[in-house]
Amino acid sequence: MAAYATLDAFAHASRKSASALRPDTTILVACFGDPGLDALSDIARCSVTGMARASLLGCRAKGGRTGIVTGGKAWGPMLANLVATEGFTDSVAGIRTTPDSGERASLQHAQTVQALLSVSRDLIEKEGADQILIGGAGMIGFRSELAACLPVPVYCSFEESLASIVSRPPVPGGGLNAPLAVNNLGSDLASLLLEG
Repeated sequence: MAAYATLDAFAHASRKSASALRPDTTILVACFGDPGLDALSDIARCSVTGMARASLLGCRAKGGRTGIVTGGKAWGPMLANLVATEGFTDSVAGIRTTPDSGERASLQHAQTVQALLSVSRDLIEKEGADQILIGGAGMIGFRSELAACLPVPVYCSFEESLASIVSRPPVPGGGLNAPLAVNNLGSDLASLLLEG
């Protein structure tokens, strides 16, 4: 469902602004699971990357092994799969989640900081993480508090994504080469796919 939402949002944005279709544009899928990233790369005529891919590339470039922390138990297996399929296994020390994800985590700031510190310390002490990456748009704003309490560098996936895009811009996609037959899609997405 999230992959479809990513594609539909891109199609809607491309209808409103031609810049979404220009080769000099870079799109960041600002969800740490990178939903729809490969499909979006297939249809976009511009550079596309995801928050997980870009931030993990940035952390890999720093050296050492990265411990990933994020909110929401469901993210653990999904991120483990992403790390494996994207080829980050050797540079990731482990993944830990806290009970509350994104919006709920930000509403319980003090509890979230304590939970993130706990899982971060676990990654450092038990898995040998050399740095911590806080994953997810809903977790923006926790980096400085964690960094003040942990013995390793702490990075925010959103900030690392932007830095990675600037230092290593993704390669533009080619867009679709042939029109497709589509059924049961939103009108903007169906139009975009049919136009090729």
